[in-house]
Amino acid sequence: MKQKIIFFITLLILVNLKAFSLENVNIVFKIDEEIITNIDVKKEAKFLVALNTNLETLNEKKLTD
Repeated sequence: MKQKIIFFITLLILVNLKAFSLENVNIVFKIDEEIITNIDVKKEAKFLVALNTNLETLNEKKLTD
């Protein structure tokens, strides 16, 4: 029973690590000492769309540029 639990936890960790490594992370800007990546820009775009539904009409490329 204990081995099954350890195997299951290990499997979950490996699946999560694989999911994180699928997307490339690029540094887009460096402002003062803060690094802004492409993931940060995507998260901010989603946040802004949630606040302002008019932004949904823009395509993703325009929104993240």
